[in-house]
Amino acid sequence: MKTHHAASYYDNQRQGMLGYVAPSAKRILEVGCGHGHFGKLLKEAQSAHVTGIDISPDAIRVAANNLDRTVVINLGVDSLPFEKDEFDCIICNDVLEHLVDPWHVLAELTHSLKPGGEVIASIPNIRHHKVLRPLIWPGDWNYAEIGILDRTHLRFFTRNAIIQLFESSGLQVKLIDGINPRKFPFWLKVLNFMCANALDDMRYVQFAIVGVKPISTPA
Repeated sequence: MKTHHAASYYDNQRQGMLGYVAPSAKRILEVGCGHGHFGKLLKEAQSAHVTGIDISPDAIRVAANNLDRTVVINLGVDSLPFEKDEFDCIICNDVLEHLVDPWHVLAELTHSLKPGGEVIASIPNIRHHKVLRPLIWPGDWNYAEIGILDRTHLRFFTRNAIIQLFESSGLQVKLIDGINPRKFPFWLKVLNFMCANALDDMRYVQFAIVGVKPISTPA
């Protein structure tokens, strides 16, 4: 889970992700909840019961004032204290890329999701053109305090890899949207046109994805 100490990581409300949460979701788990501002918005918008988990005890102490239940958890190390099918919705905003084994953790989280429930995540796009251009020339890959190459990111994903991550956890991808687009420089606009817009995904800093846990049907 997130270990970054920048205040923006814990205070970010991520209002743009609210629209991906089904209004019918009433029992919600927010993974990497920080100070609980996003969960508080959900509680106000749809009268949801929101549980928040985070690796930071300091963040959880603040989140306890905003959410219904809070737990300090080191994902991938600690066992999850949740029941099978406990949640309608699980939210992972900018979390999975910080984990050693996001595939295993996402599968564990899905166990606590009811059939028909949804996992919602935002994940950085390593194919963003501002990452690839300096990688191609002059060959730079420079970590930073924030952003796609945040030095606390352990895993990197393209659009296709994000879909594979969700499908490997038994989730059916309902939608995947590019978010936080950046303008192409002129040369890349031309190249994208020549490639029949095959490079469109390089515009986006992140992708928002919604995966659904299948509802089992009687044999």
